[in-house]
Amino acid sequence: MKMLRPLAASLILSLGVTALTHADPLDPRQIPADAKWVIHADMDAARDTKLWAAMDNELSTNADFQNGIGKIEQITGAQFPRDLHDVTLYGRSADDQAGVVIVHAHVNRQQIVTLLQMNTAFASNAYGDYQVLTWHDDDKNKTMFGSFKDDSTMIISQTEDLVKGALDVMDDKAEHIKVDSPLAAGAKPQLLAFIAASDLRRWKQADKAQSPVVQQVENAWISLTETDGNAVVKANVVTKDADTAEQLNQLLNGVKAMVALSANSQDADTRAKAGEISSLLKTLSVKRDDKALTVEWTIAIEKGEEAFAMLTGKKAAANN
Repeated sequence: MKMLRPLAASLILSLGVTALTHADPLDPRQIPADAKWVIHADMDAARDTKLWAAMDNELSTNADFQNGIGKIEQITGAQFPRDLHDVTLYGRSADDQAGVVIVHAHVNRQQIVTLLQMNTAFASNAYGDYQVLTWHDDDKNKTMFGSFKDDSTMIISQTEDLVKGALDVMDDKAEHIKVDSPLAAGAKPQLLAFIAASDLRRWKQADKAQSPVVQQVENAWISLTETDGNAVVKANVVTKDADTAEQLNQLLNGVKAMVALSANSQDADTRAKAGEISSLLKTLSVKRDDKALTVEWTIAIEKGEEAFAMLTGKKAAANN
């Protein structure tokens, strides 16, 4: 059925607008010890923020997003964003099929299973106390696998072994990352979003050339919080050596200088847009400590909205 497009794809759609948990931003006990990347987002921490209000206002007019959310609600019986708590993705490699999605949400479990049973490829196989479900994604022509850890925890992936592995990690039958892991060290309480990756220099996707920048990076993480009406972005990048870190440091500061220079352009439109960006970049700080770079950027949410409107032309449209 078209309605049964992969639950994973529909749920991932919400990642762009969700944020991190109110208590533990990321639970290391859910991430396997050999994971290479992780993304965590939580609606519980985002619902009452100014940042979410701004994003919600923007997404309310996005037809694709609204259509995707409608499908989620139809399949799960949940109401977005009220019933979505958090979403975690991780993978052991950069390959597309290596990802695992863990969703915590208030859903109608029986309704989901009943709908999946209508899929021609549906199967249910026991794995310990759990059932691993199989269905076919007609839109993307892929077989998907999933399981319920409990009534509000869903695991979804493109292979059965990855779903089983996720269950084993959650049940302490397999090793998980530690709190000081490169994938968890930057995940502090009150975060709104978190992305981390380790061993980046060794990443390689089949038939894809590795980015020259990635080749210089060992580990990296980026986080988002909201404080007193400001969005605060923090990042940490560990490069292969101190020289590389200094080059990146100079590059970032060079970008700030170039934008500031563009603010003096003779072209009025270029001058206005560069001025907006330059104003935002004034609060961007970059510090180097040996081979590590620490970045912090505080942005007034209202100011960010104004800049976004100008850069996208939406301010002019609204005035018309």
